[in-house]
Amino acid sequence: MNKNSSILNSSFVVREETSLKEAMAQISVNEHGTVIVVNNSGYVMGIASDGDIRRSIVKGITTFAPISKVMNRNCIIVKNDKEESKNLCRELFEKHPKIMIIPVVGEKNILIDIIVR
Repeated sequence: MNKNSSILNSSFVVREETSLKEAMAQISVNEHGTVIVVNNSGYVMGIASDGDIRRSIVKGITTFAPISKVMNRNCIIVKNDKEESKNLCRELFEKHPKIMIIPVVGEKNILIDIIVR
């Protein structure tokens, strides 16, 4: 198994059609309050936090709805430049204490790594 497929199958990543309930289960497993939402090709669509899901449920969205309905499409991502991405992530974590994970993308916005606080 290559690194990309293991990342895409980690508890930090869900597919865009994943239900809110399933996404919350993944968040419980990864213990970082957030999941990265990708399409079937690994393209980063957005990020969803447990707060995003909780607020959507309060608004009446069912737990069977797809995570793509409530994800944040304007998420912070970094491009794959090993040293620069590590430094940038360090700065972003200091500047934004609520950010727990940052997707690292390669060509065509495909998820290739995840930086965890």
